[in-house]
Amino acid sequence: MDEQTMNKLSEIERNMKEFGRDIKEIKEAVNEIQAKQIKDVPDSPEETNRLSDTDFQYLNMRITEIEKRVLALEYRARE
Repeated sequence: MDEQTMNKLSEIERNMKEFGRDIKEIKEAVNEIQAKQIKDVPDSPEETNRLSDTDFQYLNMRITEIEKRVLALEYRARE
């Protein structure tokens, strides 16, 4: 083989090694993302319901508190 062909083959080999490293990094990143997503998903339907109940109770409490404040402001406005 001539020198130009050898140089091209060497360049292709370097590019393939770099490509392999990039793929490895991508796979590691995907694995990390998947591991984080698994942690974010509730374990069971009971856990999901418990979270929903807690959210509902919190929002209900906040709405009640806001309604009290609105009512107080209405009374002040009438005076």
